[in-house]
Amino acid sequence: MKKVIWVLGITVCLVLGTMLVSCAPAEEPDVWSDVTSIDQLIGTWRLALSEQIDFKEFMFLQYPYSGNESQREEFNTLWNGPGYATFFGNINIDFNRTEITTIDASVPSGTTSGTLTIVFSGGNINTPSVWNSVILLLFNEIMPQGSIVNDTNKSFTYTAMSSPNSNILGFYDYYREGMKINQNGRKIKLTNPGSTTPSNPLSPQELIYIKQ
Repeated sequence: MKKVIWVLGITVCLVLGTMLVSCAPAEEPDVWSDVTSIDQLIGTWRLALSEQIDFKEFMFLQYPYSGNESQREEFNTLWNGPGYATFFGNINIDFNRTEITTIDASVPSGTTSGTLTIVFSGGNINTPSVWNSVILLLFNEIMPQGSIVNDTNKSFTYTAMSSPNSNILGFYDYYREGMKINQNGRKIKLTNPGSTTPSNPLSPQELIYIKQ
């Protein structure tokens, strides 16, 4: 199973006192065009993603060959069998990912730092046997080596910092076909060529980076 780390950004308006005054003036719609040179990527870029999915749906996405309805029926039969629905029912999973990438195209090289936190809530997640079962089912499957388990918050966390990486050209070549930049050069959109499941938060089909 790929340990690809996903996931979908959100923008939050500020509420002053008890009145919602307004969000900041709406930005003009993004107009996307192809990235034609690595020079357009010079700078520091931030990715922020957040998504919630229920435990059953997430387990289905990890199920072998989960792309058609026959597999869905097979999975539902398994899920509704002894123990699964009662044990893991009504559990939600929140995925939160932040990433800072700095690219120096004159070398070229790049550095990336980031944190992925996966939080489990609802259902019987606070029952020790359920939480321990979630760890056994998912931790080694979906989390990179070096991740930690927080028993108090019922979460998995991975933090990474890369040293300067001269393979930024490899990254550029990998994504180039699906890499777009907006009209003012402040956003980059990546279409993940490795993603085949639109709703899988570990392997999002689209990532948007904002220049800092």
